Amino acid sequence: MRLSKIPYLIALLLVVLTYVCYQNVSECGFVHFDDDVYVINNPHIQGGFRMPHIHWAFTNISMAMWQPMVWLSYMIDFQLNGLDPAGFHQTNLLLHIANVVLLFALLFRATRAMWSSSLVAALFAVHPQHVESVAWIAERKDVLSTLFWFSATLVYVWYTSSPTRLRYLLLTVLYAIGLMAKSMLVTLPLTLLLLDLWPLRRLQAGNGEPDGKLEARPLIHLIWEKTPLFVLAAVSCVITYLAQKSGGAVDTEWIYPLGVRIANAVVSYWVYIQKTLWPVGLACFYPHPRDSLPEWKVVLSTFMLVLATYAAIRARHKYPYLTVGWLWFLITLVPVIGLVQIGMQALADRYTYVPHIGLFIVFVWGARDLLTHRIGLAARVAAGIAAAGILIALGLITHRQVGYWRNDITLFSHAVEVVPGNFLAHDILGTALSHRGDVSAAIAHYRKAIQIEPDYLLARRNLMSVLIQKGKLLEAIECLKEALKILPNDPDMLTQLAILYLQQSKLDAAEEPLKKALRISPNHAGAHHAYGVLLAERRRIEEAISHFARAVRLAPGNMSYRKDLEQAQRIKEASTN
Repeated sequence: MRLSKIPYLIALLLVVLTYVCYQNVSECGFVHFDDDVYVINNPHIQGGFRMPHIHWAFTNISMAMWQPMVWLSYMIDFQLNGLDPAGFHQTNLLLHIANVVLLFALLFRATRAMWSSSLVAALFAVHPQHVESVAWIAERKDVLSTLFWFSATLVYVWYTSSPTRLRYLLLTVLYAIGLMAKSMLVTLPLTLLLLDLWPLRRLQAGNGEPDGKLEARPLIHLIWEKTPLFVLAAVSCVITYLAQKSGGAVDTEWIYPLGVRIANAVVSYWVYIQKTLWPVGLACFYPHPRDSLPEWKVVLSTFMLVLATYAAIRARHKYPYLTVGWLWFLITLVPVIGLVQIGMQALADRYTYVPHIGLFIVFVWGARDLLTHRIGLAARVAAGIAAAGILIALGLITHRQVGYWRNDITLFSHAVEVVPGNFLAHDILGTALSHRGDVSAAIAHYRKAIQIEPDYLLARRNLMSVLIQKGKLLEAIECLKEALKILPNDPDMLTQLAILYLQQSKLDAAEEPLKKALRISPNHAGAHHAYGVLLAERRRIEEAISHFARAVRLAPGNMSYRKDLEQAQRIKEASTN
């Protein structure tokens, strides 16, 4: 076989390897962990790839993010496959396969190290921490944005070989599209600077002499060269922060003080490395430890992080891949490491999708350097067998991990099993069991979630709903009262408490929470309707009609509100006659 054909054969083998590890993803369904918001209950996605919905994709901030490319990809999926989850999963898998091939092409083009590049791509293909990015439909943003990240980087490598405006324009366009899929791409310009150090060697050495074959430049020139990319990154940061602020996604920064967030960040770096080397106990959610991290762990993690970074930078002349790989890992994790806290998680497997590349470069090129001192056939065979064994082991774990995403019950039962204190997993598992009709088991999981995290209101609301479903109104009332101790001015919960009292004909008990709800939210349709019911029970029909009418004006599509208004009006007419 001609040597020029080998890279194409390797690319084909990478495609087969990735498909084999993930082939059971088509058997997975939707999960009620953002999939419902992104696809199942989203009328714009189910409207198909049509102009009104395309306009919505570019003008709407949903899920506290601006991600038009993600919405468009879902619309295309629905246009082709309807609401069949297999189609959405297959698209995610195709994107992941494309990313694997692009990563191999990128590394091979930049380094000309075919076997090392293929091993990094293979590790990227089969590592179990990437299952979340591929098997979770709502995480389409990961695999889609990375497609543009790798494409833009490949164009950059092409550009450095012969800089032209057209090539730079293509790079900028691909980067802009990638940012419209996920704002985590803001670190891409920094990763291009790292590639300038190695393997492109465009950075001038300290003595001003070229450090490689390409035209070498001072660092300031290389930074200036990427000014348009940095501008796009800055704009994306502003849009993302405003979107997440308006959507309430960053409210937890007040729950987690800056010191707590920094402590979790430095520890999380080492947890990511640990799970990279030993990928067991993976779950879809890891609760934030808040201020429970031991001081010794925070101090040790900080010291080791600084020491490792110092050592990597010192090695930039002799082992530049070590510097680039380690800094790639550190930098690309910064947007999601928790310094600006988004959500309630401490870390997430999906966040390693691109940062892992840095670690894989360190591992693979480091092993390659070690093997150069033992060039015997036996050493090479042993290294090949070891690499194959690692890939097989990771592939088997990945295949099993994909199976957990089959449905809500398998996914969150596993999360409860492997992560102690996983209140969110208990809550969603309770909802899944409730939908299956196992209300008693659902109640047990809701109570466990509340026991772990007493301030988690969603679990209390879900518990209240199933208690009402079982006719346990007194327990539901107590559940609501406890929730109102946490959030005393919530008009929805105040109204629901009043409705429960009304169902027990406790009119006096219902009146105070309704009055409070209307003081807090004068245009709360549900509170107006419930107050109308209370007044009607007291035979104050004129006042009841006023509140019923207000409820109908505020929620004209609610037929029960309209029906009660018409009935009150009939009672008034009958009493007048």
